[in-house]
Amino acid sequence: IEDVLTQIDRSIQRNDTVAMVAAEFHYALALASHNMVLTKLVRSFTQLMTKAGLLLESNLGSSPEELTKFRQYELSSHRELYFTIKEGNPPKASQAMVDHISYSQGLIVNALERAESLAVQAEPPAVSAEAL
Repeated sequence: IEDVLTQIDRSIQRNDTVAMVAAEFHYALALASHNMVLTKLVRSFTQLMTKAGLLLESNLGSSPEELTKFRQYELSSHRELYFTIKEGNPPKASQAMVDHISYSQGLIVNALERAESLAVQAEPPAVSAEAL
């Protein structure tokens, strides 16, 4: 898990995407749980998490400051989650994970709505049958 956090940090230093590595953090957590059902479940949607991360980064791509801020948030939130879990307080760790997932869900929903809005704006105007 610490290796994944280091990889996220190095990606930020290289000004590279953190989407793939951030998704791997969740897989590393699942592995650490020694729960094979959870591990397989998380592995099954790491590609989806990566795509969501890439979407979030692409929405911020026009603003280098916002993109850097988002990537730093990815590192700090995952680092905070790791240390909370490492404390060994299951209720606190569970709540931290719920908070992390809820926040991420909000980011993803906003990014999808923005992408959908941009796609609608890019569509050519419809031509009615009477105009033909």
